[in-house]
Amino acid sequence: MNEFTLLKNFEFDTLSLPDLLRNRFARLNFDISYAKSSENNKYCAFWNSEHLLFLDWEKGIKLTQYKGTDIANCWITNTGILLVEDWSDSSLNGKITIFNGQEKLFTRSFKANILNTGLSPDGKYASVQLLRSNNAHSNQLYVYDIPNKKRYTIHKGYIDSDTYAFSENKIMLDLKKFKAIYDISTGNFVGKINN
Repeated sequence: MNEFTLLKNFEFDTLSLPDLLRNRFARLNFDISYAKSSENNKYCAFWNSEHLLFLDWEKGIKLTQYKGTDIANCWITNTGILLVEDWSDSSLNGKITIFNGQEKLFTRSFKANILNTGLSPDGKYASVQLLRSNNAHSNQLYVYDIPNKKRYTIHKGYIDSDTYAFSENKIMLDLKKFKAIYDISTGNFVGKINN
């Protein structure tokens, strides 16, 4: 079986940021609630519920400034691909927006709540698990092929997984008792690994 990789990001306490950086954000009237970096620490995102700043930490430059309505999370690859998870300020709505550095690649909106999102370490795939609505988006697990802007439905129904690992054209979901493996392009279940 192919090796699956899980994107690793590091969350850090915003109070541990140097005073110089916190003061700089304060001068911008930017109140930081959350901070996350890519595994290689090259890229960092700082956000609160309405604003997100995405920085190339090594070069010290701002790549993207995103304004949302209820930013819940983000994922960052070592190459600068950023997925922003925005829950929206109204019930049963959510969206994901994906950037490559300063370039917005695409945004997808949903008429359902977002449970979880994920991003493959190479930035090729993004996943989003939706729930709690009475329309076609409810209880769907979608995977997006980012370069080709294609959506695949992996599973119709609720899946309780907060971890998405990727290998070539497959996604592995941690379902507590076992890990389920699906083919991304067909959405078919192709195997499982017991925990």
